[in-house]
Amino acid sequence: MKDRWIKRLKALEVEFVLEGDDCLLVKDQKPQRARLKIWQPKGQSTAFFFYKPSNLSWSRDRFSYGGALVGGAIEDDRLDGWIAYLQSGFHPEKRPADLKKVLPFDVPL
Repeated sequence: MKDRWIKRLKALEVEFVLEGDDCLLVKDQKPQRARLKIWQPKGQSTAFFFYKPSNLSWSRDRFSYGGALVGGAIEDDRLDGWIAYLQSGFHPEKRPADLKKVLPFDVPL
């Protein structure tokens, strides 16, 4: 699923950086604070976690802006909505309706 996400970013010509399971969009040649983590918990569906890291350099806190579990194929329209949400810096009016407020497991660092 991560490959599908990267392919869609490239198709839309969105600049991004990968740091492990994290995807950071780039604006003015600098990574943005709004991030997406993509991983498969215990071999289940793919999980997408939208978050911002703390502004405090010593803190490992992450502030959640929603998440989604995807069990099969994912449509371009859905990915495009998520990309727009990331590009907006998680503006409330851009929040996709399909994002959940809570995921039923711990998100890895």
